[in-house]
Amino acid sequence: MGSGQMYLNPGVQTDSRLWFPILLWTMGVVGVVVGVVVGLYIIRKYRERKWGQCKSKRRMEGKIVVITGANSGIGKETARDLASRGAIVILACRNRLAALEAVRDIRTTTGDGDLIVMDLDLGDLASVRTFASKVLEKFSKIDVLINNAGVFIPPEERKKTKDGFEIHMGVNHLGHFLLTHLLLDRIQSTPSSRIVLVSSMLYKRGKIDFDNMDADKGWDKNERNQLYNNSKLANIFHSQELAKRLQGSSVGVFVLCPGFVYTGLMRYSAPKFNWIQKLCFAPIMFLFMRNAQQGSQTTIHSAVSEELDGVEWGFLRECKIDGLEEVAQDSVTAARLWDVSMTMVGEKTVGVAEGEGELVEEQGVVLEEEGVFVEEEDEEEEEEEEEESAGEDEGVLVDEGITLEDDDEEDEGEEPVVAEKEVSEGEPSEGEGEEAASSSAEEDDEALVDIGSLDDDKRLLLQHQDQKNSKSK
Repeated sequence: MGSGQMYLNPGVQTDSRLWFPILLWTMGVVGVVVGVVVGLYIIRKYRERKWGQCKSKRRMEGKIVVITGANSGIGKETARDLASRGAIVILACRNRLAALEAVRDIRTTTGDGDLIVMDLDLGDLASVRTFASKVLEKFSKIDVLINNAGVFIPPEERKKTKDGFEIHMGVNHLGHFLLTHLLLDRIQSTPSSRIVLVSSMLYKRGKIDFDNMDADKGWDKNERNQLYNNSKLANIFHSQELAKRLQGSSVGVFVLCPGFVYTGLMRYSAPKFNWIQKLCFAPIMFLFMRNAQQGSQTTIHSAVSEELDGVEWGFLRECKIDGLEEVAQDSVTAARLWDVSMTMVGEKTVGVAEGEGELVEEQGVVLEEEGVFVEEEDEEEEEEEEEESAGEDEGVLVDEGITLEDDDEEDEGEEPVVAEKEVSEGEPSEGEGEEAASSSAEEDDEALVDIGSLDDDKRLLLQHQDQKNSKSK
């Protein structure tokens, strides 16, 4: 027994000596972890106080607001806020089912305003035209147009729109460019109306290369997504030139950066991070990334704030007008991008002559800086041309000319869904697929245009026009 006691006592004494330092070490680790968490929380709250917050209490009863991409993220939270102010909000979305689900969610927080779901695919110019036609038919005014929707897809996937444009430039810029153009007269006729474009601070890394609009010649692979950056810079140039052309009207044009926001755009990036990257990225997300409600504040401010009444243009960050980097202060590029974009979306079929108001006549085509007008030839001239072209195939390019045809698609879209106070209990109709096949349209008008003497950059962009053989008349 005695020997056993002598054997146990040293062990007990040894355990007693280890217990205290282990306790201190554990308390130290816990203290450090708690301190870091509390410190991060305090920093986060401090940053949140610095983030912009729309403080306007303005009501929007009777106001018509169009929001693209309103089924999720910033667009959805913007729709929620404006509906709570009493506005009639048109949710212009590609995914109809997701838009209806967004309406249900919005109705859990507010019963004010009206929510109307309408189909819009910004990657399909025919869909943009159909949507604009429906809006103009159903609404006599448009108080606010918010160009919010956007895509962020790895450039390596080489995605294209249905019209063959690079996906970022096609959706983020050209789709919104055409939509704004088609609705512009109605917006101008609405007193104190506004046009809001959602851009990004990544515009600083963007570049507008008129010889490489579709990135077929490559892009800067040192940037995370150079093509997205380019489209965001295009948004800013679009807003500048639009405001210039609307100068003196009652329309305010605003372009903004919402901040670093966790939205659906992140779905293409987050899954590609390994666990180490995600672990390292987590503190950055916690400190700098906003949720959709926080990220929507500058958009809401741009749409409703009394501070912007009478302001013709502004770039906003944190609900305040801010300055732009030098890369976005190029009025020549902005004006050229406008003309190029008009050509690409089919609203201006050929280039323009240099000098404002200068007209150039070639083969019955009058070119003007603000638009293109095709003069009809008299019947005798048409008969002469038909005789001269007898035996030749119609639609063949002659003297560097090109046959440009207008698509006249039949409107087969679904009727808008109106949610007044609560959503219908019936099953929603099937939404559009992610990659719906584009249907061919029947052409009934065509014009033979000689572009031999036009600028090279204008002629280059005609590659986006449909080149089809014309039908015999």
